[in-house]
Amino acid sequence: MFKIVLAISLLGVVFGQQCTFEANVDYFGNDLSASPCFVKSLDECCALCSKVPQCAAWTYQPSICACWIKYSVTERRTMSDGRFSGCRQNIFFTQPTLPPTHPPTLPPTHPPTCPCKEQQNVNFPGCDLKEQGNVSCSAECCQLCRQTYGCVAFAYYSTYKHCYLKSAVGTGLPQSLPGMIYGVL
Repeated sequence: MFKIVLAISLLGVVFGQQCTFEANVDYFGNDLSASPCFVKSLDECCALCSKVPQCAAWTYQPSICACWIKYSVTERRTMSDGRFSGCRQNIFFTQPTLPPTHPPTLPPTHPPTCPCKEQQNVNFPGCDLKEQGNVSCSAECCQLCRQTYGCVAFAYYSTYKHCYLKSAVGTGLPQSLPGMIYGVL
């Protein structure tokens, strides 16, 4: 078992990734998002963590293509369902820490302008950081994203005036969804 973990870890280093990982382990809790990101491979999960500044570690479950990105590692659970967990830049177990706290997001006091890049009628599910109802337009959703720590993208459902703030950009397969606007800062 140790040889397999070592070989997998070395492969990660050989291919120039910034993550090390081990098989059949779940780094439990400390998720940056309320839902996982959906990616096609272990390498994509590792790469996603490398792109999110707050990410210190990740857990990937290949059977459902789910990638949970984490702000710290405080609990390591041995699993038998094929999960992989890894750390970025050799960050290993740390003392429990709370996610960063920031002042609450307030709606803009003037009509927002949005230089966000938007796609109509599409959504990339997962990586939801926060959601908010009663949002008047995609520009306001974009502004909420700009004001929210860790937000890099959003999905605005115009039919229901609902805004979903995302911790990662367009992971997984896009879904065609009339009335949905997907935006990137």
